[in-house]
Amino acid sequence: MLRATLFLTIALSVAGCAAPSNSSAGADPFPPTAQVEALRLPFDAYTFSLADMYTISNAEDLLMRKCMVARGHDWAIIKRPTDLKDLRNRRRYGVIESKIAQFGYHVPAGLLSPEGVELAYDKRDSSLSESATEAAFGPDGCGVEVAGQLRPGGDAMIPQCHRTRK
Repeated sequence: MLRATLFLTIALSVAGCAAPSNSSAGADPFPPTAQVEALRLPFDAYTFSLADMYTISNAEDLLMRKCMVARGHDWAIIKRPTDLKDLRNRRRYGVIESKIAQFGYHVPAGLLSPEGVELAYDKRDSSLSESATEAAFGPDGCGVEVAGQLRPGGDAMIPQCHRTRK
């Protein structure tokens, strides 16, 4: 009986070690090298990182939803991460990481932006009806309105009760 218990304990321990870990489910499929993380250029201080762009896009989504609902349409909010590493120069000078070189000059999905975000864009855009697309992206659409609101000095800076229609 002791032998059977010992054998079962060892077998379960080995099986547990061989099981795939859930902690790597959200792991970066292409972790950057130290060389990529250190690559900074002088003008980087004057441009937006991907995290900055996602912060702006998150604000646009909130304003777009409000506008689209007012026009009788739905607008799906895309959850974009805003805590990303700044890797804007990762492929500026071509492929500099040996692990990425296996893809040649084709950019693998998930390398430059989270794959889930790109899929969410595709899903939202393909689900819009013709009238919703016009309401969002037409000449007088919500996109134009939102861009004006987010512009420095735009309507987003003015309280709703003080806004006038042009």
